[in-house]
Formats: sequence, structure tokens, C-alpha cells
Amino acid sequence: MAKVFVSGSWFSPEEKKHLNSGLDLVKANKSIAYHYWCLDPKHQPEDVDITTSKDRANDPLWIADCYKADIMGIKRSDVFLALVTPGHGDTGMAQEQGYAVAIGKPIIVCIPDEDYDNPTHENSLNVMIAASADAVIPLRDLHNYNFDCPEPQRYKGYAF
Repeated sequence: MAKVFVSGSWFSPEEKKHLNSGLDLVKANKSIAYHYWCLDPKHQPEDVDITTSKDRANDPLWIADCYKADIMGIKRSDVFLALVTPGHGDTGMAQEQGYAVAIGKPIIVCIPDEDYDNPTHENSLNVMIAASADAVIPLRDLHNYNFDCPEPQRYKGYAF
């Protein structure tokens, strides 16, 4: 069973919906032994939920601890999973994915079903996110995806 680092954005209603749906499916996936989600309050200094408690966002100690915890989580994982909402760029996720690529982690990008099924210029992925992924899968496949032996699946949509 794989240890999976989960990266996801939570800045818009669409991103929150995709993130929460993805986390539910990750928990149900039988090939995942453990998942690390960086914003899970149990992985935050002092159990802070930054998605609801923005007062820590300007705290230099929290910022440094969050970064270090993410890097450690990526290092300790077997696979990097990015829950990406096309059309909503997130430089933090891109940095995390780039680091995971640099240290040789398999990269799985999961996008909403409607974006996977109906790719358009408006819901395109960043070219670096798309090209560095070993697999791009629709959300509906997340609960059955085999993280023990990730199968390549190239992105077939638009990239910018």
C-alpha cells in the first residue's frame, strides 16, 4: 500500500469542492496506506486550520513550518497526487509538484470529470503540470486508481 502526498487548492468554491471530493475518494482507495494532506489541521503547527483561520497566514513561524512540513511529507511519500482544478492556477501546488518531480516521485494529477471529458482552452492545465504528470485521471477514477503501481496516462486536453 502506498503513502500518498495530496496537494490541492482551496481558494475558490470550485477548488474546495474538488479538493473535498478528492480527499473523500483518497480515503476510500484501498491501495493507499496513508495520505498526507498539507492543510490537514493535524499536520499544522498547533492544529491550526488555515482554511478557516487566516490570522496565521502572516506568521513567519507558521509559514516556515508549513513549508518544511510539506517538503517532509513529499519526501516521505511514495506518490504525489495533485487535485487540480483547471483554470485555477496555484503556484504553491506547482512548487510542490516540481519538488516531487525533482526527487523522482510518480506524479498523478486528478481533475474534475467534466474538465477531463470536455477539455477546452478555458479549462486547460498549465503545461508544466500536464507534462510532468505520469498520469492525469478524472476524479471518478480516483477511488480505484492503483497507487501501488501507477499506470502512465498522458493528458489529452489543452495546456498553456
